[in-house]
Amino acid sequence: RHNLEFRWSGDLLHPSLAEPDAKGVLEDRGGRGISDLHLRVEYQTLRRLPRTDHILFTIASFTDPLAALVRDTPAAAKPLLARVRSFSDRLCEYKGITPDIRDALIDYLQEAAASSTTP
Repeated sequence: RHNLEFRWSGDLLHPSLAEPDAKGVLEDRGGRGISDLHLRVEYQTLRRLPRTDHILFTIASFTDPLAALVRDTPAAAKPLLARVRSFSDRLCEYKGITPDIRDALIDYLQEAAASSTTP
């Protein structure tokens, strides 16, 4: 299973126990543009250990600045754009993506995808 989210910071996400509702809300730009976002991708796996038959759950997280990702790997913009477009309003709300951030993110990724020379 994999998951992705957008954050203003590339720091590991440590939601405050005192403010659990503040986790990941992207509405406060604080003067930042969409190119200042970071993409966090998380891969989760279940593996059965051969000798014991125990189950091992792993999580691997990767965080990259969105601007660097589309600059260094412009072909990534197109599938990322498709993924963001597929987000329902309810999923956006869950992920803390406000409608204006979603629209700006789609515009940013459309521009990046259009400038990509990869078909």
